Amino acid sequence: MSETVDKVLDYLGEKPRKGATPVAAAAKPARAGASAKATSRSVVKKVRGSAVVETTHYRAPQLPSRVVGKLADKLSVTTELVLYVSDISERTFHRRQANQEPLTEAESDRVLRIARVAREAERVFGSGAKANRWLSAVSRILGARPLDLLATDAGARDVEHELVRIDHSDFA
Repeated sequence: MSETVDKVLDYLGEKPRKGATPVAAAAKPARAGASAKATSRSVVKKVRGSAVVETTHYRAPQLPSRVVGKLADKLSVTTELVLYVSDISERTFHRRQANQEPLTEAESDRVLRIARVAREAERVFGSGAKANRWLSAVSRILGARPLDLLATDAGARDVEHELVRIDHSDFA
């Protein structure tokens, strides 16, 4: 599992399992309350006719649905806002919670993106409260609330670049 994902899961209070599991093992239904795990798989591709290259693709961990509430608490926002930004239907989320099902890989990836940027904002501002205020206030430079921009990968990159500028005191 990537070091970044490990740090973000730690930020959310989740401990990943040691090591990645093969795809065949990950295809089994996740048991209720299982911790987050990442998987990788090998794919064989043909390159220029006869040359064969084997690559390993990383798959995002499937997070338990409870992390959405933990992230909302960390950001001092409502669970509904986190669901909106991560593009998860409230109805689907509540059904998953009732059945103790994990988030899908895509949903988990979006929640991890929000948590990764929130963790970086907390590091840059030196406190969770200051980071939360910055994420929730409209930024004149970004043209929107940084938290709202985290709904897309491009928006998250803009927010991360702005955090780098703030960290390096580059306000010009």
